[in-house]
Amino acid sequence: MSLVEELAVYIQPGDAIAVRTADIGGFFIRLGESWRYPRRFHRWNHYVMVRDAATVIEARGREGVVAWALATEHGWAEAQVWRPPHPALAARALARMEELEGEPYDWPMLVDEALILATGSRLRFGVAGEQICSGAVAVSYAGAGVPLGSDPAWLSPAALTAALDQLPGWRSRSFTR
Repeated sequence: MSLVEELAVYIQPGDAIAVRTADIGGFFIRLGESWRYPRRFHRWNHYVMVRDAATVIEARGREGVVAWALATEHGWAEAQVWRPPHPALAARALARMEELEGEPYDWPMLVDEALILATGSRLRFGVAGEQICSGAVAVSYAGAGVPLGSDPAWLSPAALTAALDQLPGWRSRSFTR
């Protein structure tokens, strides 16, 4: 069974999936995060939220926040599913993520995240109403009442993974190709 087929059997609406891709962009995200986070957090370079067993919603570079068929994903090397402790919480987070659909990708924030990881800078810049992958998932959970700090839109994949790891009642399960 492929990674995507295994995920389709396990996932539920409102789950978050942390992903490790095998592309060059993913490599550089993980490299930058390795300077700030332990391996168990920096191994992921992308986040999506589950709409249903066949569909996920994510912030993608060219398309912005979009829904797409899980079966079309072939670049995932590993995944970790994060499950909220209550179905009602998952449903509220998913509803918030669906509200973000159509928003553009926040390229300035991605560049800023790279500078923060590389230099330790505290300078922040981005564009209101635009999203990065982990930020969109974090904003959705925060909008559902999950305590993810004062500015969840700025959470990188490693920072979001570290935050979810500390929340009581959240379960995670890893999948490998």
